[in-house]
Amino acid sequence: MSERVKLIAHGGYSARYPENTVDSYIAASQFSPFAIEMDVVIGPKSGDLVCYHPKGKSNDQGTFDQSTVHSQLNSEELPKLTEVLRMLPEDQRFVIDFKQPTEKAFRLLLENPHIPVDRLVVGVRNLVDMVKILQIDPNTQVLALFANPNDHQEFQKSGGKYFRLCEKDVTQEQIDKIHNSGLEVW
Repeated sequence: MSERVKLIAHGGYSARYPENTVDSYIAASQFSPFAIEMDVVIGPKSGDLVCYHPKGKSNDQGTFDQSTVHSQLNSEELPKLTEVLRMLPEDQRFVIDFKQPTEKAFRLLLENPHIPVDRLVVGVRNLVDMVKILQIDPNTQVLALFANPNDHQEFQKSGGKYFRLCEKDVTQEQIDKIHNSGLEVW
């Protein structure tokens, strides 16, 4: 596979299995993707990070309000992130997409001794969250999940490394502009 093209398993093997489930993650790992993307929230019952993508429409930032998430989560047993990570290959890389980004959630991820932080890339939707994450652990790799592709310069100046482009924004010109600023385009 080309060094410029990386396979990111969004929600695991979501074309065959329900997204963000153990089965989906395990099936995706069989293809040795560059990373497996996981939607993560704090489980209201356990207080642990759990893998889950809320149903319904997100806001413009790609996150969900607390009442939406909690009403859906209370009826389901969800896989704990630490348990899922133990089931997958030890060299697998992960992209964590917080559907309710908070400092508490960032700390649960980055300060947990059972989570291999060196194999994580944390998705952020704004510079404020990026700063919070880097204050907790300055070595954290972050991926910009920004709605506006023109915000890449501020992200790069703040220490970002990876910048995601949504399908609607993918043009060779946009890729070159972001790449030439020193960021890797995902």
